[in-house]
Amino acid sequence: MPKRREYAMMEVSSQPLMSFREGLPDLTGPGVAEYGQTRREKKAMGIVISEDILYATHMTEAEFLQEIAVSLYQKGKLSLGKASQLAGMGRIQFQMLLASRQIPINYGIEDFEADLNTLRRLGQL
Repeated sequence: MPKRREYAMMEVSSQPLMSFREGLPDLTGPGVAEYGQTRREKKAMGIVISEDILYATHMTEAEFLQEIAVSLYQKGKLSLGKASQLAGMGRIQFQMLLASRQIPINYGIEDFEADLNTLRRLGQL
């Protein structure tokens, strides 16, 4: 049976890694309960990748996670921040990885307009 490797940033468990319930204000007032919304929990999904899969890809654990992050970012499934977090890299480092692969940063008109408004509000324009 091949060895199985658990990644430090993921937990193989049905329990959430972190709960937002602790330290947050009570969100069960009349306006919230009306719409059926309650406190939200951040849940984690565990994933185990066997050594033979890593061996077949000729990648390290870090490279494997980077590939997953790049793929999900490129498909628009993850934001830049979340993809860099999954890859275990800072945003700038992840942007450099994308640039080295000639993958454009997802920066739309709405993002540009929001940045312009922020600069105007800060008196930079």
